[in-house]
Amino acid sequence: MKRAALQRIRQKHSPTFRDFLEVEDPLGVLWAFLLEIVHAEPRIEAIESLGPEARVVYVTELLAGEVHSGGFLQYFSNSSGEHALEALRALQTLEAVEASRLFAKAIDAFPDRHVPHDRVLRNEILDAAHQARPGFFDELDTSYYALTSTKPPREDQLELVLTFMRRHPDSQILS
Repeated sequence: MKRAALQRIRQKHSPTFRDFLEVEDPLGVLWAFLLEIVHAEPRIEAIESLGPEARVVYVTELLAGEVHSGGFLQYFSNSSGEHALEALRALQTLEAVEASRLFAKAIDAFPDRHVPHDRVLRNEILDAAHQARPGFFDELDTSYYALTSTKPPREDQLELVLTFMRRHPDSQILS
């Protein structure tokens, strides 16, 4: 079902959020589509191929995936950390108040709240921050996980993304 929906959407000239909202698993199909677009070239992340609203979804889902997989340290240490400030703005756009607050605290670990694009420099700063404040990132990770681990979730980022998509159904996925 998901594969057929993805195949159908791939054939559209200018897919929009509406196309994804019409399928059974809109976020699953959209995420697969975004990854195809952004990673069409091996080892190159072409995020500029996405329209502004699609970028909001991409950077917030990238953040959520990385943090749930290995915490904020993993997010910042991987190439995804290049998008930290854009991801913070995107969380705010989605009105993910708690996630924004926690992520802003994580960004505070960087001098002047500047998260370098250079991965080596970013990791050096992370190592120093981790040594200076052991447990800091672990506490943030635990708080972030708690946002979705309760029933109902305190802040359901997936639902916030769906709400955003519903507010912008005609937003084009590609720039």
